Amino acid sequence: MNHREKMARNALKSLGVNQPWGIRYGPYLFLVAVLGIASGLFLHDLLRLSAWEIKGLATPIVTVSALLLAYHQWRHLRNEVSITGSLERLDIVNSYFRSPAAHDTIKHFFGDEPTWDDGIEDRQEWSRRMYVFMELDNLQYALEKYRLGYSSAYQAMRIVDVFAARCKSEAFLSMAQQLVSPKAGSYTRETCISVSRLKRGQRFYEVLNAR
Repeated sequence: MNHREKMARNALKSLGVNQPWGIRYGPYLFLVAVLGIASGLFLHDLLRLSAWEIKGLATPIVTVSALLLAYHQWRHLRNEVSITGSLERLDIVNSYFRSPAAHDTIKHFFGDEPTWDDGIEDRQEWSRRMYVFMELDNLQYALEKYRLGYSSAYQAMRIVDVFAARCKSEAFLSMAQQLVSPKAGSYTRETCISVSRLKRGQRFYEVLNAR
């Protein structure tokens, strides 16, 4: 791991975002285990088998292990595609909510309940809220891709820094912290913690410019 990636990982950790141990080291440990077993079959008289039988076992074990690793990567790719698709579908729904013609319909469903539709009577306020929701969705997408091993810590921090730049506005930061509450939004634990820990004017220049 280079210095820049390490700094980015530490910055994310300070914001409450950690990559699961299995995601971070699992594939490497799997490969080490496979190579160790294959090497052991060649070097040791395992279970008192003949040298020919030992060599004969190594090939199928390595082949099966390679297939398992390929399956693991395929499942991760499917998960990434699923996350991307979910975000795209969410944006379609949000585009409807951003339409002024939909305001009366939304009011009909939620009435006076104090949820994420607060401020719908004020069209300008509603537009601001929908913009903050979009920024939160983008932040959550970046954090989840990092947590699941689909992007580097540095790439995730680039998105975090963009969001932090928006938080230069006290109104934006205050609204973002309000919208990640359970009553207003449905965001992951890591997204909620990250937003709660960000401070107005906080940036991550040192991480992004590290070498």
